Amino acid sequence: MQLYGDLKKLHEKITINQYAEQWLTTKSAQGMARSTLTNYDRYVRVHIVPFFNHKDLKAINKSDVETFQVLLKKRHNPKGVNLIICALKSLF
Repeated sequence: MQLYGDLKKLHEKITINQYAEQWLTTKSAQGMARSTLTNYDRYVRVHIVPFFNHKDLKAINKSDVETFQVLLKKRHNPKGVNLIICALKSLF
């Protein structure tokens, strides 16, 4: 799966929320375990989408991800932070 589909749509804006929905659907079709899908869905809805606030996927940079990680470390234990960051890495 290409990130933005065909080349005709290369310059179209896609938010992290829109892409996450597509990503979760693809993961479900690939046969990912239901518990993993449930966790990924929760991480996306509760942490990733609210932080990135429907930002264009192409506009997210390293600094944004580092800020997100710092915020997570203030609110969660190391294992929780790692699980959320792993979901974000998988999404990208």
